[in-house]
Amino acid sequence: MEKVDLIYKLNGNFEDGINVFESAPVWLSIGSLIYESRKILCPDRPPFSVNVRPCREGYFDIQIVLHQASNFLKILDIIRPPGGNEIKELLQSIGLITTPITATGIGDISLLKLLRWLRGKPKGIEKTNTLEVKYIDNNGVGISVNPKIHALYQNISIQQNIYNGIIKSFNNKHVKNVECFIKDDPDTRETFERDIVATWRQYANGKVPSVPDASPEGVTENVVTRRLWVHPKRINCEGEPNSWSFRIPRSDETLKVIQIKDEQFLQNIKDGRFRLAKTDQLYIEVQEKQKTEGNKASGTYEITKVIEYIKYQPPHQKSFLPDKTGLEKG
Repeated sequence: MEKVDLIYKLNGNFEDGINVFESAPVWLSIGSLIYESRKILCPDRPPFSVNVRPCREGYFDIQIVLHQASNFLKILDIIRPPGGNEIKELLQSIGLITTPITATGIGDISLLKLLRWLRGKPKGIEKTNTLEVKYIDNNGVGISVNPKIHALYQNISIQQNIYNGIIKSFNNKHVKNVECFIKDDPDTRETFERDIVATWRQYANGKVPSVPDASPEGVTENVVTRRLWVHPKRINCEGEPNSWSFRIPRSDETLKVIQIKDEQFLQNIKDGRFRLAKTDQLYIEVQEKQKTEGNKASGTYEITKVIEYIKYQPPHQKSFLPDKTGLEKG
């Protein structure tokens, strides 16, 4: 079994400690950011486990653990080379740790470095003669990124987790900056200052631009499967598979679904067993298809399975009226 310890450190004055309700979603989102990024960058590789151990105030040890594969137990995790090199490359692609310095004197462009460089929405995105994609900022300056970083930038789940895992930490006024690094390896240290909040929030809460697919060798379709919680927005009361949309919690995004493939869920709608309301919660498995035809790019979403449905239960309100059963008989 191999492992990599990623330290996530909040720097600031925490004499009164950190509210657990503020910090717990951060741990979950950072873990999800790492996990979802792995599925996008290497969809054909098995996943790994991510464990979080609070160490002290503002200091968290996010342990990424990979296990020896076993056909009998079906334990499917990654990383064969010693030292967890593939995990480090994944963290470098996201930008949670520094990227190696190249012969040109600069590191490779990670997702978070791209966000820093853009300082807001890109003015345009273009294909290049190579497999890379060029992002153009508001001043007309371009920078090229590889197709993997391009795929991360487009993904709505990555948007959510960057917001909840990094930007939201600065909601605590005592947080000065956030540091990430591999335990016992200070050369991997990456620091995020408070000045990132405004521009990164534009990326995290805004609509992902429709851009050309960057798949190599003429591949025109990229398929990503992920799981997330949603609230119903537009529903089909007759249980038909199309004309559905959902709201994503803590986001302004609407997930427009062209088809629901879960027949049992649709049957429950038809039979009236499920009567959806906007405050209900659904945990879904959704398949995102990004397709390019010439210079036109499009993206569609299909729900392959509704894993869990939670009906909203209004909070119980205690009545202030007297209990008639307790009145004395006259």
